Amino acid sequence: MVKLDSTKVTCKCLTEEFTFTTTNEVSPLEVTIGQDRAIKAIEVALNMKTKGFNLYIAGPRGVGKTSTIKSLLTNRAPKEPVPPDIVYVFNFKSPESPKPLILKAGLGKILSQEMTNFTKELKNNITQIFETDDYERRKSEITHKARAEKEAVINQVQNLAKDEGFALQITPQGVFTMPMKNGTPLSPEEYQSLPEEDKKVWETKNKKVVEEINRTLRTSKRIEREALLELEKLDIELVKFLLANLSSEMKSLFSNEPKILNYIKEVEDDILSNINELKTPKEILSQPPSSFPIITTDPYAKYQINVIIDNSSTEGAPIIFENNPTYYNLIGKIEFKSQFGVTTTSFDLIKSGSLLKANGGYLVIQVLDILKNPYAWEALKKSLQNNEVKIENIGEQLRMDPVVTLNPESIPLFNCKVILIGSLQYYYLLYNYDEDFRKFFKIRADFDTEMDRNYNSISKHVSFISSRVKEESLNPFDRESAGIIVDYGSRLAENQKKLSTRFSDIADLISEANYWSMQENNQIVEQTHVIKALQEKVYRSNLIEEKIKELINEDSILLDITGSKVGQVNGLSTLSLGDYSFGKPSKITASVSLGTKGIINIEREVAMSGPIHSKGVLILTGFLRDKFARTHPLSLTSSLVFEQLYEGVEGDSASSAELYALLSAIASVPLKQNLAVTGSVNQKGEIQPVGGVTRKVEGFYDICKAKGLTGDQGVIIPIQNINNLVLRNDVVKAIEENKFHIYAIENISEGIELLTSMKAGIKDDMGNYEEGSFYHLIEKQLIQMALDLKEYSKKKNTRVNTSRRRQLPHKP
Repeated sequence: MVKLDSTKVTCKCLTEEFTFTTTNEVSPLEVTIGQDRAIKAIEVALNMKTKGFNLYIAGPRGVGKTSTIKSLLTNRAPKEPVPPDIVYVFNFKSPESPKPLILKAGLGKILSQEMTNFTKELKNNITQIFETDDYERRKSEITHKARAEKEAVINQVQNLAKDEGFALQITPQGVFTMPMKNGTPLSPEEYQSLPEEDKKVWETKNKKVVEEINRTLRTSKRIEREALLELEKLDIELVKFLLANLSSEMKSLFSNEPKILNYIKEVEDDILSNINELKTPKEILSQPPSSFPIITTDPYAKYQINVIIDNSSTEGAPIIFENNPTYYNLIGKIEFKSQFGVTTTSFDLIKSGSLLKANGGYLVIQVLDILKNPYAWEALKKSLQNNEVKIENIGEQLRMDPVVTLNPESIPLFNCKVILIGSLQYYYLLYNYDEDFRKFFKIRADFDTEMDRNYNSISKHVSFISSRVKEESLNPFDRESAGIIVDYGSRLAENQKKLSTRFSDIADLISEANYWSMQENNQIVEQTHVIKALQEKVYRSNLIEEKIKELINEDSILLDITGSKVGQVNGLSTLSLGDYSFGKPSKITASVSLGTKGIINIEREVAMSGPIHSKGVLILTGFLRDKFARTHPLSLTSSLVFEQLYEGVEGDSASSAELYALLSAIASVPLKQNLAVTGSVNQKGEIQPVGGVTRKVEGFYDICKAKGLTGDQGVIIPIQNINNLVLRNDVVKAIEENKFHIYAIENISEGIELLTSMKAGIKDDMGNYEEGSFYHLIEKQLIQMALDLKEYSKKKNTRVNTSRRRQLPHKP
């Protein structure tokens, strides 16, 4: 057992060793501190180019996961090559499937501007070239020539018909022949009245004339087709000349880009194939209202460039932090617009997502955000699996009936590093229940919540204060206030030899301390301001704690802190209320009687005990068997309970206190109520460390202070928890003045001696505990209880047998 003095229950910065007056003299922190393991894992992941070696950064909130990866990427990315631009262009072979072009960084924007200028000039000039005198003359020559040829063949057939005695009637329905007599066409009645011989002559002549007419019609159509071809050749000749002038500079600009030159060739071929449409662009939809248009009415729109990724101003590899990773924000989407009452889309309405924006760079996502958004997680995995991004709307995956719409070609992913940030719990859930996760995120970087407290880490903590001051334009901190913040880091870590890496909480304290300094119009943050910030932080959150203290002070919650009681001890627990936790003393009582049911955990009987607490109670039976039941059975029924507990209990940190209460009840030896106890115990009676020891000690101290310190009050803790004590200044002062005490023990025996002022006892060579010791009383009482139970059982069996004999029938 060790009684701790005031130097053992907290840690203090030696501010006189600081070489600065204020933090303005300290260099800001430039690197992440206390996370060497995590940073090494991150560097491996970022350097690995093999597929699947994406990164999962694991750790609790506030340890600097996001700020660390942002800092590392910001330093790394500018040194890496800039990824290419990505544009979507019209697919002339398959209009419903726009195709992507992967271009050198900056070329996408240039190509888009060049094609915009090209299209504008084409639209302005194409109508003009068909309005020149030369074009009209050449067009007139072709049409006049064709008209003359058609008239010649028509005159030829008319003369043949006249020679054969027929007249020709040309109507919209066709050409008809009419027999003539004396220059006058015969009526149908006159023709029917002719002799049969004359009719046969007329029919033979008519057949000859009709054959000539059909031949003439074919010749006329051929002349028309030839004329149209001549006119089309004329148009193509003029447009080719125009295109040569318009595209020559653009082709020269992209002479080393075969993809672009091939696209320009496709554009020119399409223009030459659609000259009539471009000459007289339609202003209305060509589709009926019931159809689903794919392309807008402007015939020039398909020659535009949709730049979905523009890296013209990007320096190095892109870094994308996607704060809202919905399906569309992550993958991209195809937008629609309403036009003439019809919803339409086109390839220029395809929008990229963050995955493509980070292509060739880094994409950082909070894992909880992506898991909360439907379809986003599956879409990310599919993209990583196929090494490409397929832009399609969610509706296309769920639609029952196929609908005509755009189906853009996929875009390849090239060396895109995806970084997920989340808790370790989510990592294990995904690893165990999502088989794809382990294939795509093969490296995990674990962020620790604490680091060793030494000169180097203290200096870096001060540098962090300096960084925060400069980033937020705060007042500088003097050395004393900086020292308190460093000590606060140890309190957060609950370890005198550690400092917390939860820098978000430390940053909050820095900001609040600055606020109180400004309230006093101070230009420097002093220690009083930091203390004020800590006090105000507690005051905002400790309403429930104060209410519980009031109930204890009013004796609404019964708690003895003086005197001695049999089967009763003060146990310590912690209550967590989100961002605030505090220690709460509780009365633990035990009762014992003859029986064979062993130890009854009342909380467990009413389902208010967690599994760890239930396990701790069951261990007590093992302790009793090991210490006192080697030669006789345990013959007792006992019950343990946290008095006035209404919220349930979990954890085994009160198992030693429960054992003290139980042993006291068995031995009928009172326990001191001026001492509170925390610590778990194993079956061998060894005291084991617990969590929250600082707040447990402070919680009991506050109750003792409120009811009046007597000078003998204190707390018994496991000896392993000494380094976990980072107590408040007022508690340290009370210990220094011998008004409050802390005892660190290794086993139950040491605790018994503190609580009873009796010697615990050790076994002699015969296996018996020494006379007058506490354990001798326990052993003696348990033996007596076993004998009493045996005697009681005999008497009970005798009464049962006598009763049965009396009930037997009388034989005559």
